[in-house]
Amino acid sequence: MGVEGAWFGMILDSATSGALQALVTARLRAEPRGRNAGASDRLVVYVSEQTHSSAEKATITAGIGQSYIRHVAVDSQFRMRTDALIRAIQCDVANDLIPFFVVATVGTTSSTAVDPVAEIAAVCREHRLWLHVDAAYGGPAMGLVCFRLRKGDDATREMMNHINSSGRFFVSHTVLGGRFTIRVAIGNFRTRQSDIEELWTMIAGASKRSEGITVP
Repeated sequence: MGVEGAWFGMILDSATSGALQALVTARLRAEPRGRNAGASDRLVVYVSEQTHSSAEKATITAGIGQSYIRHVAVDSQFRMRTDALIRAIQCDVANDLIPFFVVATVGTTSSTAVDPVAEIAAVCREHRLWLHVDAAYGGPAMGLVCFRLRKGDDATREMMNHINSSGRFFVSHTVLGGRFTIRVAIGNFRTRQSDIEELWTMIAGASKRSEGITVP
């Protein structure tokens, strides 16, 4: 990868295991006495509202309760808001807590949103926090389209069920901005242009039906 010789790497079995390794290391740096006494009830972890659940699972496994996980607000593109992160850290410090771990995501599972990692890193340096970058989904390198029907959640959910019941395609869903949203992920090397065109035809037909337009 071209990194310097001082670097080293580990191959782990899952995103949760990767986050857990980082969390335990960061926890011992923040509270060295924790190796013998265990983690205190003052350590705080910061993730965004769109961070994968593996980070929260790892936090709980590391002995840090859910009440010490802060879900930082995101912007209109579902990226972690640096200003909201700073306010959360300042609030916890004022309450005699110990901020110690931040998760930035490069390619969220829901929408492949990319957090402003450079800005978050600057905040972490200022406050001496451990920065863990979750890049498992690869950001914009994966083919993902998120969409919903203007008619609302029920119509969007009905469209998804219609597509999946065909047996030809399978689309998943997420919730973005509080709204039910369909996800079309194109990552299989066997996918062909004709498959995408067929799926689009099905989506267009289902959309017209939801608006009461007769489809031949």
